[in-house]
Amino acid sequence: MPCQLTPEYTIPTTKSRSKQVSGHAARPAAQVFFWSCARRKEISTLKWDSLCIVDDEVHFDITGKWNVRKWFRLPWNVYKELLRIRTDSPYVFSAYPNQLAGHHESGIRPWTSKGIEKEFRPENFGNWFYLRMVEWSKSKTDSAACVHDFRKTGLQFAVDGGALAVVESGGHA
Repeated sequence: MPCQLTPEYTIPTTKSRSKQVSGHAARPAAQVFFWSCARRKEISTLKWDSLCIVDDEVHFDITGKWNVRKWFRLPWNVYKELLRIRTDSPYVFSAYPNQLAGHHESGIRPWTSKGIEKEFRPENFGNWFYLRMVEWSKSKTDSAACVHDFRKTGLQFAVDGGALAVVESGGHA
């Protein structure tokens, strides 16, 4: 059952994939992983047509592992960051290849940008983000965190919150 947007609501896009977008895909991706408690594949394949704006709430309605339908809510500031990186592709994080190529072109080895695929492939984005998280985590601690830790921690907070609600209600959910 797709979400219905109010008729006066339109979603802005950039006119061209080659146009530079403001913002970077990594930060909003981390925030979406955190808020969604979703799997890497579910976020890397996230599409704009699964966006639902209901009153003053932003939701994505997705189909996850085992064909389970679920939705998650995002804060408005995360949604605004996603709009800054939006291209005309149906994929939410499709700005990634152009951003990665631009990063390499302005670096000390600009020729490495030639090896980056121009077309967005969700599995490449998911793998790239996973590796950046592991790399970042190792630079901050002696252990390695990964994308799955967002899911595990978020779900644990949800379970803990549910347990707390049951305790506070005298044992009734």
